Amino acid sequence: DAQAFKSNEVSLLAKALRDKVIKAVSPGEMASWPIKLAEAARFAVTGLDSDALMLTAEATARGISTAALVAKVGSNATVFAALEAEIGGVDGRHRDAIKALITFESVSAYDFSAGWPEV
Repeated sequence: DAQAFKSNEVSLLAKALRDKVIKAVSPGEMASWPIKLAEAARFAVTGLDSDALMLTAEATARGISTAALVAKVGSNATVFAALEAEIGGVDGRHRDAIKALITFESVSAYDFSAGWPEV
């Protein structure tokens, strides 16, 4: 029970950091990212606006080229992916460490504050 409780505390911290990363992003925009990434990947191969209909429409409304928007999507995705990988890795490392502890005292004393990214 102590391990489960401490692991849950770690997961709650990871969730808070993830939530902080995306706090300014609406659920609608978050839902569009798989489409944006797929379109950006197709556009990167073909260079055809017809392979990135949503991005082309957004770029047109924004007054920039599809290529410029694809570059922005790629840059933003890289930053997000790096933060997610770091948060996920630290979360998993701490939960793995907790799982390896065998006494209540060691679980209770485990400090999981180290290693988290600044967000």
